[in-house]
Amino acid sequence: MLRKILVIGVTTILASSLGAGTRLAAKATAASFSVASYGAKGNGTADNTAAFAAAIAAAEAAGGGTVYVPAGTYAFTANSGHLGGSGASIQLLGTAPVELLGASAGTSKLVEHVSHQTLVMVGSDGSSVEDLTLNAQSYLGGYALMVRANNTLLEGADVLGADITTTGSGQVPGGPPFALYYAGPLAAEPATPAYNTGNQLLDDDVEDGVNNDGFSFSFQEDASISHINYFGSRLALYVDKDVKIDDYDFTPNPACGEAAQGFWITPPSSDITISNFTTSGAGGVVSGSTSGPYMATDIKITDETFTSATGGFLEIGNVDGLTLTNTDFNTGNFLMVNPETTASGIVVTGPNVPGIEFATNHGKPYRSVAMELKDVSFPSFSLAGKPVATFREFGAGPTAVTVDGGSWSNLDGGFNSGTNATFTVLDSPTIK
Repeated sequence: MLRKILVIGVTTILASSLGAGTRLAAKATAASFSVASYGAKGNGTADNTAAFAAAIAAAEAAGGGTVYVPAGTYAFTANSGHLGGSGASIQLLGTAPVELLGASAGTSKLVEHVSHQTLVMVGSDGSSVEDLTLNAQSYLGGYALMVRANNTLLEGADVLGADITTTGSGQVPGGPPFALYYAGPLAAEPATPAYNTGNQLLDDDVEDGVNNDGFSFSFQEDASISHINYFGSRLALYVDKDVKIDDYDFTPNPACGEAAQGFWITPPSSDITISNFTTSGAGGVVSGSTSGPYMATDIKITDETFTSATGGFLEIGNVDGLTLTNTDFNTGNFLMVNPETTASGIVVTGPNVPGIEFATNHGKPYRSVAMELKDVSFPSFSLAGKPVATFREFGAGPTAVTVDGGSWSNLDGGFNSGTNATFTVLDSPTIK
């Protein structure tokens, strides 16, 4: 874990390693600026927009520093404008890095009272938001945190946001807001990707209640997300490159409906590593849909665990290069393979996969799937209302599955045993 060092009157450098890069949380924290000294009141009702802005301006004028938020509940009721511009109650947009630091997430609470308005916006490289509750949920605010910068840190935070489930007049443009929105550079598109670099999240609790992306991590490179407890919809890894996720605990929020998928990797994302992902619901989506002929590449998922006995699956779409290692599917969760076009380079290494479904993607037949199974044991398994077979296929072929070792015991409609054998799935749910 990172440890914060706060020294008043002494220049302090806080660094943490991220791959080969180095993040400076505060380049020169020569002084600490308490929001209380600028008139902030943590009584839950007084507006604190001006007080926080004054403290932040003082820190930026000093070349960077710590803006300290004592224990209390700080309301933000002034209308600063809506999403799309710089409309946020708290804005870190200067050229100097600022550390927005609370006493603890349980005691220093920031609450957005303006509907659809962003609570905290970070646009200055090297800044951090630490040990705070960011609540944009209670009064239907916009993003709890929006980041369009490099080498930032969100640590020890409780994030509450994205609690709007309908669209319509007055709604945030584009649909419900995210709790967390790492936006990437302006004008970045899947066809012409550009990236923000070095952003980190560490030891955070996140909650959303929206049938959409609750946590959007878009156009990010050389970044990490670690030690996260998430109750809500999904982490959307949108056109990312070299991103590492570790120790991520996902609990679906029933209010999120079909969006409660855990994670969603959108092509052309590449070099994504997910390890120690624990879910009590869905297992995530590798390579979700985009408009265009895009493919996710070099995806690694290690030690994913399903804690519920049944009802979840890990979905595989358009991908070239996916290794799935040591996934615990429990007794009745399974792999769903349903690319829009093709999937290749899929390697699944044991020990236990209760079932694999080959299905169409919204009725669109895919061209081919190439998958290798290594030392995987299949118990007898079926799903209510579906053909009785461990391997099922509802689309157009061909699907090649190479089996290397392992033990096999399947119900009628599946295959019974095989070592170093290749099976082709036909249009009917039968292995030939």
